[in-house]
Amino acid sequence: MIRPRVFWILLLATSVRAATPQIFPTSCDRAPRIDGQLDDECWTTAAHVEDFTVAGQGTAPDKAMEAFVAYDSSSLHFAFRCQEPDPQQMQLRHLADHPDIWQDDVVEIFLRTGGDRMAIDQLLVNAAGARWGLRRRPGGFQPWPPTWPAAAKIDVDHWTVELSVPWDQIGVDSPLPGRLIEVKFGREDYTANPVRLSVWPPGSQYAGIDGYGRIYLDPPHLLHATKWTSADGADIRSAGLRLTAGTTVAGEVRLRPHTPHSLHIAAEGVGVATVEVGDMVRTLQLDHATDSVTVDFVTSGQGETPLRLSASEGSLDVDLQLLEVPRLLTAGAAIPLPSGQPLAIEHVPVADARAVRGFIGTPFDGSMATRSWNGQVWEYPQAGAGAGVGYAYGGNDGLHVRFADAEGFDALQIRGGIRADLFAPGVSYQGPDQQQPLYHFPGRTLRSRALFEKRVTTQDVSFFNVTDGVIADAAFFRLKEIEQPASSTQWPLGGGFTTTDARTGIGALGITFETDDAPRQLTLIVDDPLDPRLQLMTVDVEVMGSGSAFVLLDIIDQVVPAGTWISCRAQTQDGQAWTEGTAQLFSISPALANIEASAHRQFLVKTFFACASEPRPWTGLPRAGSLEDWFDRHPMGDQLRQLFTAVDHARWIDPADETMRQYEQWLWRNRRTPDTIEPALLDTTPSAPAWARWARTAWLTARAVPDWWLQHRLVETGEFGGAVGDDTDLYQNFVDFTFFEDSGVGARLRDAAARLAELAERTTLTDGINQRTMDPLHAYEEGLNQEALMSAWNYGDPVLLERNMLAARSVADLTVVTDLGHRHFRSQLLGSDARNSSATDMDGQAHPSMWHPALEVLWYNQNPLIERWLREWADGWLAHFEPGRYAHAVDVASEQIQGVNTRPLYGGYGGQGSAFAFLAQITGDLEYASPFFDTYAAGSTATSPADLVLDFYHRFGAQAFGNSLAQLPLRGNAAAVVHGDMDALVEILRSDIAELQGFNVMYTSSEPFTDRVFLNAIRHAAISYTGGFATRNKFNRSHAVSWGGFGTDYAAFVAKAGRDEFRARLFNFSADRIHGHARFWQLQHGTYQIRSGPDRDDDGQIDTQANTREQVLRRGEPIDIDLPAGGSVVEIEKVRALPPLYLAPDLALSPLDIRIEGNTISGWVHNIGRGPAGARLSLIAADGATRFIELGVIDAPDDLLPRRLAFRFESLSLPEGQGLLRVTSTPQIEELTRVNNVVDLADVRTAMRRSAEIEAAIRAEATQAEATQAEATQARPE
Repeated sequence: MIRPRVFWILLLATSVRAATPQIFPTSCDRAPRIDGQLDDECWTTAAHVEDFTVAGQGTAPDKAMEAFVAYDSSSLHFAFRCQEPDPQQMQLRHLADHPDIWQDDVVEIFLRTGGDRMAIDQLLVNAAGARWGLRRRPGGFQPWPPTWPAAAKIDVDHWTVELSVPWDQIGVDSPLPGRLIEVKFGREDYTANPVRLSVWPPGSQYAGIDGYGRIYLDPPHLLHATKWTSADGADIRSAGLRLTAGTTVAGEVRLRPHTPHSLHIAAEGVGVATVEVGDMVRTLQLDHATDSVTVDFVTSGQGETPLRLSASEGSLDVDLQLLEVPRLLTAGAAIPLPSGQPLAIEHVPVADARAVRGFIGTPFDGSMATRSWNGQVWEYPQAGAGAGVGYAYGGNDGLHVRFADAEGFDALQIRGGIRADLFAPGVSYQGPDQQQPLYHFPGRTLRSRALFEKRVTTQDVSFFNVTDGVIADAAFFRLKEIEQPASSTQWPLGGGFTTTDARTGIGALGITFETDDAPRQLTLIVDDPLDPRLQLMTVDVEVMGSGSAFVLLDIIDQVVPAGTWISCRAQTQDGQAWTEGTAQLFSISPALANIEASAHRQFLVKTFFACASEPRPWTGLPRAGSLEDWFDRHPMGDQLRQLFTAVDHARWIDPADETMRQYEQWLWRNRRTPDTIEPALLDTTPSAPAWARWARTAWLTARAVPDWWLQHRLVETGEFGGAVGDDTDLYQNFVDFTFFEDSGVGARLRDAAARLAELAERTTLTDGINQRTMDPLHAYEEGLNQEALMSAWNYGDPVLLERNMLAARSVADLTVVTDLGHRHFRSQLLGSDARNSSATDMDGQAHPSMWHPALEVLWYNQNPLIERWLREWADGWLAHFEPGRYAHAVDVASEQIQGVNTRPLYGGYGGQGSAFAFLAQITGDLEYASPFFDTYAAGSTATSPADLVLDFYHRFGAQAFGNSLAQLPLRGNAAAVVHGDMDALVEILRSDIAELQGFNVMYTSSEPFTDRVFLNAIRHAAISYTGGFATRNKFNRSHAVSWGGFGTDYAAFVAKAGRDEFRARLFNFSADRIHGHARFWQLQHGTYQIRSGPDRDDDGQIDTQANTREQVLRRGEPIDIDLPAGGSVVEIEKVRALPPLYLAPDLALSPLDIRIEGNTISGWVHNIGRGPAGARLSLIAADGATRFIELGVIDAPDDLLPRRLAFRFESLSLPEGQGLLRVTSTPQIEELTRVNNVVDLADVRTAMRRSAEIEAAIRAEATQAEATQAEATQARPE
């Protein structure tokens, strides 16, 4: 591994400290009394700033703000005075410490005291004195419940805050003189809408990692107490040092180890002086009266640092100032540019870049300020999925880069500066294992560089342990000595050239200059001719020698239209323009340039699209009017303009490119009708009826979407790149697929979803609900939706159902029953710590989805407690409904309606309608479906969720619709089921296929945020195959059947799916009979006649003598189905009703809480039914040998608390762990289901392996975070 020298890193450049606002507080004799009054003596002498600005702007805020800073030996003290002419308008939702006080009128302090640019401590205090803290760290945020004192006071026209934070809480051992602390102050003013943000330092962005000011503890200059001695040992006490020829003075200063410093040397006189700091030597030659130079360096781990000054000629008065600085301008070598030897610097094109496994183009887009999903600047690896990728796995650490070729690189430069390890060739997203890094970037810099003696030949590299900065505008370069080429197009450096040809291919730009007139360090820049926000190439060079120099900047080839301005420029290290040279253009044929140019523009399109894919602002594109005016008004207008322009350029370069066609028409589809896509069948079997061919094509075309995400984005924790919060939404869009097949994609989804559920259990959920308090929508997405999904996909698993039971209890704790008997959610702030709160505000918006786990339990066993809660909740809302005015928001205290919709029931993005539809389906109470039937009676099917007609038709029958069914404008599946119109089914399936075939990239390899893959195009295939569907925001599961064992060679059309009968047409596309099974989800417990037979004429009737049998059916228990080649029909009809099973016990085993350790098996037997039962557990080895344990009676969990008994088998001999566990009731009685009575030990081992992988991933993330933090704190020892 190559490591740069770590004792002194010398930077021959001007320090950046002059432009950074600084605060110089003095130590106070007596600490302030923290009461919010600001009347303590220390505030009269405290450092004081008042030049706050609007965040990101240079203008003063409407309301003035002041900040005060003081300190003593124990703490750092802050005070604020915030002007507020109308305190009654302030938002103060929290009167006690709370994680969400940022939603109040609040002041914030951001502190950075260590060696990691990403490690920031955030302190918040609202106007009521409530506090919270947050530790922003690489890979995420860590809550910091405050123990530091704070207080606030509200006056008639202002409010004030005082707080003190002990030094040890912010990583400072002791307040040594000159100690640097980076700081940013902010204020959130909620009296305005939108909220107003004020910030100091002036002009900086709110929060983030950039734009910090500096606090220097008194005295700030580190040489203030240095004791200087002359060569003869005499003391020199003067602050200024006079050096004459032959004299030497020496001193010693204690500097913090591993810390950047800036030494400013000012001299007056004529002569030559040498400055030695540690082992760094610098010579200063003055030929005129005054001169100065600044040298920046990083100290080693030593404490006392020797200083030595000597003069060899003349006489000089020397003044030294030494300050700590946060980081150096650069670290690592620039590319040498010698005079007399022309050099080509080739920018190596990047073909793909991935954080863990998700695409992230921001490190290579030519910008230091890429905009994220919320319009704020985000660069990797800042916390959060700013560009669409944010794995919890490994803390999102690991950037994997693939180049367009395998020729390698000689140098790389990273604007943003990082501490990281570089691996070449690249390694797995799982980590480098034993592979040693090629290079270690030491950090503490604003720009990281590496220059290699020998070319690194590889097509891919990986960065790991990335922190202390961002990988923004990274570039890899190949270097080659060349003969200077000739160019007929040239201009003065700093100027430019306007193209005149319709298409100009650009291969390179050259710069010629005299080295004698040039700074030693230059940054050469080629601006993007098609996007002024970007640079095509930015490279640092070190000018060497004397004479003429030429450098060829071999950019990624470009193709530009006539009238394009082409320019390149140079800057000194302090950012000043340098123009003493000549620039040349080297053009190539547009056809040759197209190859790189097209790939580069497509890379930018994918990058910008992914960043903006969460808010999807293009869905609000006006259907008419000026688009430029809309861009100007939109909050993300400039970001959108950049995306649309990038697409335009990519389409102009290659109009025939199919990927760019999809991007363009996807973005414009709200304003322009996309091209008509003629859907293509995947199978043209002539004997297959049209409905079967199109249904199967619709399924398999949609199936390719989860298949792509599973192949390209899945990691061991079940994540696709959106952590728990977004990835649970993606799984909700994939609900239907496990009902088509129990192998293939269906099985892989089940396994992946189980992993994410375990991750949520360990990291985001407590007692079934979100750990962190937040709004209802995001609270639901923290894993409640995943736990509900797991019960749906794993019927009868007791561990999964019990998680939903606990979630139901916790959700109920968040509600209150009003005087009217209505159960309402108390507040829009939900979380584990909110269960004991009594404060109320509004019930509505996304609250209904929080009932999803409770509804799953109710669907499973009709728990009476849950039914009571849900009826109280739903009945309360019914009281607020009127036809055409359906309330979705209510003030809890007054029961006053705060919001209505005309369409039922759109509240919570469809969650309100899902909850009511599910409750109606489970209870059979049509009252809960009445809002939908109101709409049907009016001749409309416009409900939310959509496509509910068949849900209610199958559940309640045609009679429930009265006379309205015949008048409804039914289409697709509903028209096929109700009216027998199979052409309508084919038409809607063709539409779904056209959507996915015409925009397959937009659902997959465009890699949007994972919560933005709305796979509505599976809906009609799902209804055809299973009789119902579910998806995100439509969680009332109406599937009548799920199929297994048939693979993908079949099609199904469910024509009847009631509670007493079922009928489906099936078509087997293979030439052979297929043996499979079906599970039925809507049929009631009973004895049924099952008839099956061929349907060669596709009339939906069995052609000949049917195969007939009688069988008792229970929900979810598989029955065998044989599919002959070609068409067939399965008919199921109840012949005898049997008692309902929802009051029966349900003894159950789960592979999730059984362990095999050596020769021991232990675990739990559960009861998730409604009655008690005695349990007998059998262990059946592969050879038939059986052992028993009588466990006793397990009560029913009517109170929603798990009921289970432990078991343990010891001294076992199980060859290869084969065998079964079976639980039976004693005495034997009817149970709710039998599917959970048996567990295969192979499934136990699979679950154990999955759990171990997730635990290992979580431990690895924690270990990595600790290691990163430990390295970051190297700079902290005093």
